[in-house]
Amino acid sequence: MVAEGEILFTGDACVNGAYNFTGDGNVEQWIKTLEGVKKLGAKVVCPGHGPIGTAEILEDQQTFFVELRKQVKKYARKKPDEVKAAVPEIKAALQKQLRIARYVGDSLAGQVEKVYVEMGGKPFAPKVAALDERKEYAHAHGGELHSHQ
Repeated sequence: MVAEGEILFTGDACVNGAYNFTGDGNVEQWIKTLEGVKKLGAKVVCPGHGPIGTAEILEDQQTFFVELRKQVKKYARKKPDEVKAAVPEIKAALQKQLRIARYVGDSLAGQVEKVYVEMGGKPFAPKVAALDERKEYAHAHGGELHSHQ
C-alpha cells in the first residue's frame, strides 16, 4: 500500500529509458529541476515514458544529464564538426555507466548538439542531429514530423 503523496507522475520531465527530447529544453536547468523534484520524497515514480519504478529513476535521469554535460564539456572549445565526430566516443563513455546506459539512444547526437550549444557552441551543420531528435520525439508520441515543420 502506498501512502498519499508518495506517487509522482513526472510527464516528460523524467523518463525511464532513451526517451529524452532536449530540443525545447535546457539541460542544465533540467538537472536543477530534477534536484527539486527529488526533494518531494516520492516512493513510486511514473515517468513520462518507460517502466514505472522507484525514486532511483529520478536520480538516474539526473545523472544521465550530468554525465552528458561532463562528456560534452570536454569538447566545448572544439568546432561543431569535431563535436559531431565525437558522438560515438561520448556514447561509449555514457554506455559504460550501467545505471544510465538505458538513457543512451538514437537521439544522442541531438542531445550532444543541444548541450554543446548551451555551452556556447554553434549548431552542427547541417542541422541533421536536431532534426533527427525531433523526428524521434514525434514518433515516440504517435506522430510524424513533416518536412514543413
